[in-house]
Order: sequence, then structure tokens, then C-alpha cells
Amino acid sequence: MAAAIQRVHNSVDAGIKSACRLCSVVRRPILDLRGRVHAYELCFRGDLADDGTEAYNNLLVTVMSFGLERPSELKKLTGKLTAFVRCSTEALSAQLAQVLPASLTILEKVPGV
Repeated sequence: MAAAIQRVHNSVDAGIKSACRLCSVVRRPILDLRGRVHAYELCFRGDLADDGTEAYNNLLVTVMSFGLERPSELKKLTGKLTAFVRCSTEALSAQLAQVLPASLTILEKVPGV
């Protein structure tokens, strides 16, 4: 999944820069002991470097671009399975949990960030 988006205005709280960006979501299967898909790890990518605040911005912009804050859209991507999302301390402190559907998402803090 990839989509080019154009930010119309800056968000002061999130610190999102105004720019045309290509965002993508990578869906990696998490298998159980029998080799069946148990859940998916979702990785969010953007044009810019994935460090600190920029990684959070990529995550937020990508989630909003694909409508993943809506449970119905996240279910389409994961086939109604749980989505594991790695995120930085900034994402956790910015209450990312309020953006992604709690019933379908498990947030994982990235070690060392």
C-alpha cells in the first residue's frame, strides 16, 4: 500500500512538516507454532529519515492517510487479526493509542528509543 499525500497545513502539536510525502505500510505476518498467521506487525515508512520525531510523524501521517484510525479500515489491512505496531517514546507520550483502534492494536516500544 502506498499513497502520495499533500499536507495542507502544519500541525503545531504533532510537528508535522508541510510536504508532499510518499507513505507506505508494510504488513509482516506473525506466525504461531503451526505456521498459521496469528497477527501482523505493521511498519510505517515515509520519505524522510526514521529518527525520533520524524518516525512519529511518518507513523501518524501514514495512519491518517490510509484511514487506519477507523477499525473497519484496519480490519481490511489485517484481515481482522491483531496489529502489532512498533513506536517510539514520542509516539507513546503523544497518545498514539488514541489514534489507532485499541481493540485491534498492540503498541510495542522500540528498544533504545
